[in-house]
Amino acid sequence: MSEIIEVVEEYVLPRHLIWDVLIDPQMYPRLFRGVGACVQVDLVNGQPVLDFHVGTPAVGMGSLRAHLTVGRRYEEFDLQCPRSGSLVSVRIRSEGARTTVKVILLGAGRVHPFIQRQGAGAVRKWIRRGLEQVASFVWWEPTSTLSGDRGGRAPRLRPMLARHVARSRPDIVVRQWAGLLRGRFDVVADFTAAAAHAPDRVAVIDDWGTVTYGELHQRARLLAAALAERGIGSGDTVALLARNHIEALQVIGATAALGADLVLLNTGMSAEHVAGLVESTGASILFVDGELEMMARAVDPRITMCSTDGRSLFPAWPTVEAMVQSAPCGRRRRRSRTGRVTVATTGAAGSPRPVWIPRHRPIAGFEDLLSRIPLRVDDAMLLAVPLSHSWGLAAFQTAVLTRARMVFTDDFDPEDCLWLVASYRIDVLVLAPSMLRQLLELPIQVLTRYDVSCLRVVACCGGPLPSALVLRFLDVFGDILYNVYGTAESSWISIAGPRDLRVSPGTVGRPPTGTEVAIIGPDARPVPVGAVGRIMVRNRMMLDGYDESARHLLDTGDVGYVDVAGRLFVAGPAADSVVTSGKRVLIRPVEEVLESLPQIDAAAVLGVPDRDRGQRLVAFVVRAPDSAPDAESVRDYVRARLGSLSVPQDVHFRDTLPRSEIGTVLKHLLVDSDGAVSRQDDPVPQWSR
Repeated sequence: MSEIIEVVEEYVLPRHLIWDVLIDPQMYPRLFRGVGACVQVDLVNGQPVLDFHVGTPAVGMGSLRAHLTVGRRYEEFDLQCPRSGSLVSVRIRSEGARTTVKVILLGAGRVHPFIQRQGAGAVRKWIRRGLEQVASFVWWEPTSTLSGDRGGRAPRLRPMLARHVARSRPDIVVRQWAGLLRGRFDVVADFTAAAAHAPDRVAVIDDWGTVTYGELHQRARLLAAALAERGIGSGDTVALLARNHIEALQVIGATAALGADLVLLNTGMSAEHVAGLVESTGASILFVDGELEMMARAVDPRITMCSTDGRSLFPAWPTVEAMVQSAPCGRRRRRSRTGRVTVATTGAAGSPRPVWIPRHRPIAGFEDLLSRIPLRVDDAMLLAVPLSHSWGLAAFQTAVLTRARMVFTDDFDPEDCLWLVASYRIDVLVLAPSMLRQLLELPIQVLTRYDVSCLRVVACCGGPLPSALVLRFLDVFGDILYNVYGTAESSWISIAGPRDLRVSPGTVGRPPTGTEVAIIGPDARPVPVGAVGRIMVRNRMMLDGYDESARHLLDTGDVGYVDVAGRLFVAGPAADSVVTSGKRVLIRPVEEVLESLPQIDAAAVLGVPDRDRGQRLVAFVVRAPDSAPDAESVRDYVRARLGSLSVPQDVHFRDTLPRSEIGTVLKHLLVDSDGAVSRQDDPVPQWSR
């Protein structure tokens, strides 16, 4: 390869706009293929030092450190790579309406072995394509749309039908074929089919015992009969406040068999929120775990209270076991409707709100998930995420559909999780980002103590995954991580598999089959590739409370962008940004930089009102054990990586951060409505870290 490669391109575009894109390090991963990430790691004499993550899994990944040196503004800058002796020199000139961009590469072959093998012609082509993306960005062409390949449904359904249709009873066969051909998932039909097809197959293992699909189906039917005796039927509402265990599944199955609606209450809510949701959803009966009864203390006393696990402080409360044992025998009446499920979403904003899942989950929606994650029939699946969370519920529905052997645990403990994986030879682990972080925080001697080679899929959803965490997980556990991005309202939106995560660890991947994503600007039109806008989605899993027809794009409430390779990136909630000194600053990058500091265990950043700046950034930091960073060192670290605009003006050190049951930081508990910082000794939910 030639030692010097030169490319000259001319555009009818303003010079300063091209300059603004090319001088911004974060635009290179967005607009140039093969650049997975670019992170500012230092400032030397006021000039940024950048780490580039380059390559692909097929040709090998590599890191490249470069010094960005700016010459005359709007005219010239260099990227110097001291280790390889390579240099990229960019010169921009304008004459009238035309702007000429000259790119000179010195020692390009030393950047990556793959480049050396490609030759100068391929390098020139790569540069020109990148510059074309820059021009498209400047022209503001509406190119940020993604669509999973829809394809035909029959080829994907055929193997599923062959495995799932019971062969013993003609009536069950007819009902299940009818449901599947209509494209519907139904807990009752699938429990029934599983019980008829493989009654002795283990369905669930929890901390208290084991149940087969046949037993689970029978006990759910008996509980339904007992509830019917108490006047619960089609159109009524049943509430459930419980952790993951067999009795909770019996309540779910019984409610579905009756055609009643089910409300899954979040175990991290306050007693007032529990009472409010029970009242607003019209529930007439509440099932609750013994250890969670205090959360139900504010519920209207006219509501019928039942104990799921028999560990109630109130002996008069009927238990699931007692109701099953005393259930009347006889033929069950056919339900007149299919009930729906309500989950409560809280996020970090405050009061929970109910979101209704459609009465009929489309089979195609689960096929969409399988188009990105290699799940198999009869997998052993450890569900560490609560069923009351939309991700946990979706994982449970997928497990039932694939006849998985589900393993539950009352509380998540990282070492116990590894023990369960090794003991039950778990194929699929379903967890949330905070749980994944806790796994990686275990000492290396603990991580290597258990044989987890059986793991084929680790599916993570429920919050952002920092890039450093992703890369460490891949290095420790191998290429088995799948980062799922979704919302309670639209289920899964995109999925990043190991190949994409190796290249761009910050990505949430690509939309699965049947999902459309668009990044929308203030004018309600798609923005260019690389530009940040609101993430809009349309798929077959949208929830009832938002867009039942699914004909329109749903606003996820998040902002993000699409890169040139068709990968989606989430910058954070649209509300999770501040305008300080007249410029908008996204909060998530600041949090990720803080959490990359070894002396910091966890961090949360938010904006509060400021008389001079409009808003200012405030950071809440949990120090790592045996570490004592001060506020100034924290600010210096952020300044060196993101610049002065992203530096938190205030840094508060806390012992814990308030979190939801899946580890989402509850930022509304850190400040009051006026932006004043809450006291350290303010009460926080049980799920704090």
